[in-house]
Amino acid sequence: MIRIREAFDACISELQAHSQIAITHRWLGARATDEELARVEAAMGPLPSDVRAFYKQCNGAQLRWIDRLSAEHTERDDAPQITEYDWHIEGDDPSADGVIHFVPLSGLIENASGDESEEHLRIFDSFGASSGSIALLREGRTGPLTTRLTLGSDSNACWDDCDMTFAPYVEAVIGCRGHIDRRFDILLGRARTGWTLPLRTRTRIGS
Repeated sequence: MIRIREAFDACISELQAHSQIAITHRWLGARATDEELARVEAAMGPLPSDVRAFYKQCNGAQLRWIDRLSAEHTERDDAPQITEYDWHIEGDDPSADGVIHFVPLSGLIENASGDESEEHLRIFDSFGASSGSIALLREGRTGPLTTRLTLGSDSNACWDDCDMTFAPYVEAVIGCRGHIDRRFDILLGRARTGWTLPLRTRTRIGS
């Protein structure tokens, strides 16, 4: 597992170096305590070691940014940055170029949709309104939580054939500064090497 706090700070610094980028949200949770981890594990079973290691470094993280030259950019995006946890960050806002929403431990306790039939899904990264979420999967429908991932776990169909597991996913998302299109390319195995931060690119999955 990478050093989350150092990697997140480096991600912010790189984005801030681009005057064309407006960062609207930046928040990194305090390290989860043993007591907090114990409460969550009592409620939903043991966490995989990689997941536990993540929360021992930070109890969630959020980042949202947008290209100022994008047609979606508004004056609101240049308001003072939100530096506290904001569960609305993924909401119904399709305009952001980059979003990271690694949910706090409390978010793992909630079902993916409030439906008991989806108890086997635990959303970890919730970054968009349309199939914009990554959930951890249980072993079977009632077994322990694993580091396997599924893409899109709300009212949309889930894609469970992702080859990437939890720790490499966290590293990849921070490495691409939460860029939404790049995240999809990585997950779908179509990411090109030599990628650099693209500005004014608005392609989306399926486009």
